Amino acid sequence: SAPAPTTILNAGDILYFSGVINSMKAVYEVDGLVPAEDSQVKKIANLKDHIICQAVIAAHSPIVGMSVKEARFRTKYNAAIISVHRAGHRVQSKIGDIVLQPGDTLLLETTSLFIEYNKNNSHFSLVSRLEGIDTVLPKQDILNMLFVAIPAVIMVVVSIINLTSLLAAAFVVSCFYIITRRVTMSQALESIKADLLIIIATGFAIGTGLDNSGASEVVANSVLPAFEIFGNIGVLAGLFILTALLSSFITNAAAVTLMFPIAIQFIDSTGIPVKSVIFTLMIAASSSYATPIG
Repeated sequence: SAPAPTTILNAGDILYFSGVINSMKAVYEVDGLVPAEDSQVKKIANLKDHIICQAVIAAHSPIVGMSVKEARFRTKYNAAIISVHRAGHRVQSKIGDIVLQPGDTLLLETTSLFIEYNKNNSHFSLVSRLEGIDTVLPKQDILNMLFVAIPAVIMVVVSIINLTSLLAAAFVVSCFYIITRRVTMSQALESIKADLLIIIATGFAIGTGLDNSGASEVVANSVLPAFEIFGNIGVLAGLFILTALLSSFITNAAAVTLMFPIAIQFIDSTGIPVKSVIFTLMIAASSSYATPIG
């Protein structure tokens, strides 16, 4: 049944429309609406060439009796299923869980190549394009992206030209996102990882302790001879390996914090340019994916 006019809509609500299929274009142009299967739609290649079409599953199609997920429909046909109709009625179920049957009519978002490749495909008894509906991707998606991207760019620019600190700029932009509902308060709070902040904070404390106690100098002097025989390249390679291995067990920020005092000792002992050491630390701390346990 149709909802009452006083019904309040919330983000994430799924709306079902009934009417002539060619009216879909008007629905997609409504600001703030995106297709329910939007995440699947965006995985289709050639986003700018999207079309809407319908396909009827043939009686002997190999995907009969399989769920949409099991058939890997989007991957196999490069098409996202918007809805499935059976015997004139929409199948009321999550798209991925629908078990496909002969005669099912699929409303698809895909590219023009789908019709070219499948018009004579025995998997479908009918494939036809719905004229007048060229794309499901809402125009406001671009506006929303700009609405999010522009404040982020401004944040970086004002910090670069020293109008304010990056922390203050980031705080203002975060508040802007929350006020304009680009991000909900619950999402903002969930993104704050207390355990990660504690690890980073304690990493700074341990790094300072290593530096003040002279332990960083001892470690550097113990490790340096093994790599120094290969010259500055060998020293940087050793620093890279140690940092990458360390970041496999702790966060990359904590790994850099712990290795930085040791890296300073490397600089003092070998005269390697500071930029070379800094770049090595940056890259090594984010390269644990290259290790077997990364």
